[in-house]
Amino acid sequence: MGEALAQGDRDYAYQLLDIEGDAVDARSLSVFFQAAPCGATTRTADFDRAMEVVSRHWKKMDEGLVNVMLEACVGLRDSQRLNQVLSFLKRCNWELPPSWSNSSYSALIKALGSTQQMHKAQELWQKIQQQGIVPNEHMFAQMIDVLVTGRKFQDALKLFQEMQQIHTCRIRSSGVAMAYAMIVKGYTQQKDAASALRLYEEMKAKGVQVGVVVLNTLIDACCRTGDLAKASCLLDDMADFELCPDLITYSTLIKGHCAKGDLDKALELFGAMRRRGIKPDAIVFNSLLDGGARKELPMLCEQVVNDMIAAGVPPSNYSASILIKLYGRISDLDAAFKVLEEMPRKFGFRPNAAVYTTLMSSCTWNGRMDLALALKNRMIQDGQLPDEKTYSTLLRGAMRSGQSEQIAALLWEALEQGEARRCQLLADDVAQNALQSMSRRASSNLGAEELLQRLRAAGYEVRRPQGKTSHGHDRLDAQGGSRRTKC
Repeated sequence: MGEALAQGDRDYAYQLLDIEGDAVDARSLSVFFQAAPCGATTRTADFDRAMEVVSRHWKKMDEGLVNVMLEACVGLRDSQRLNQVLSFLKRCNWELPPSWSNSSYSALIKALGSTQQMHKAQELWQKIQQQGIVPNEHMFAQMIDVLVTGRKFQDALKLFQEMQQIHTCRIRSSGVAMAYAMIVKGYTQQKDAASALRLYEEMKAKGVQVGVVVLNTLIDACCRTGDLAKASCLLDDMADFELCPDLITYSTLIKGHCAKGDLDKALELFGAMRRRGIKPDAIVFNSLLDGGARKELPMLCEQVVNDMIAAGVPPSNYSASILIKLYGRISDLDAAFKVLEEMPRKFGFRPNAAVYTTLMSSCTWNGRMDLALALKNRMIQDGQLPDEKTYSTLLRGAMRSGQSEQIAALLWEALEQGEARRCQLLADDVAQNALQSMSRRASSNLGAEELLQRLRAAGYEVRRPQGKTSHGHDRLDAQGGSRRTKC
């Protein structure tokens, strides 16, 4: 059966199972859960088929089969099927017997966590304690993982401290290492890089196993806080632990150095990862593309795109947005429009609202409000609806060019679109500044009072702009108007 499953012939494997009949054992049944194909639809169908077979041979179940069933639920991340398994186990008198091993409890905790049933995992933990069972370090680590993933970090920290007190002699075990790794992750989720690094120093001092995941988590935390020097030290630590940096390591560091403006270091790391035989992904290439765009280096960016294509990584909407922003900065609108015209067609993606909006921004920045407005109409024809960023970009462009008529038209359009979509498509400060710009430049109020009332009715916190308004209106706003939000 195992050979048939390995070759993908599941129907023949089930035929062999039927031939064995009552002679089938738990080990044979477990193979059907372990050999599920990769496609999500196929996997759920095979899981259901395997469950149907197990239900016919339920008397053959043992703890190993139970664990395999639970692990299959983890892979599916399907709470409905997990509950189906738990109900089946209950009918077979497998509901939390005190004889369950730590590994079985760990598998169940993991399954509950993977299906976002943290409250049930916590209830299970309480039942385990009530039965007088002392969880081993692996079970502690699994529960800590569930709590950290469920954003219950303080509960995870309390459990971690309890584990340290109970399993002081198991400090070098893989379970303890996993628990430390999850607490490091928890600190980084809290944006507390300092505490994460202190825990890392504790791991080294106590001889706790340090893996690539922990170091990658710490490197990411350091890059997010801009501490690239510490991130580089952590990369050096990998060699001390005889660990090899992986794609995530290099991707995080390259992105961090590009964001910091150190493009030379990012390119040096890019060369190092390629020498190690690590294939760059879209994140790496787009990070380098962004780094080159920040430095306004079009030739370098074009080379990155060529390398990207050569590596079999197709450019995306994000890549297009970066290039368009670059060409806008160097006032090459022809090149920016060429990206919109050619890249989506060549690489099979549809330009999204972000691409159109970035090109609009480039146009307004270079004094071509006419092109920006034409792009808005084009994006709508292409099935992309303008969003808050789109209207903010266009309004700021209209304000820079002093076009009160355009400002009024865009405000009305954003209001109407927002009402149709039941959302606000302007930030309060953008709407306020647009009204103020109109009041300073308009020879007449262009319906500004009506616009003001419509904005307020739509939930915007805007005040009557100072300028060409009556003193009576100003006094009313001073007494009862909403506070103006700064731009």
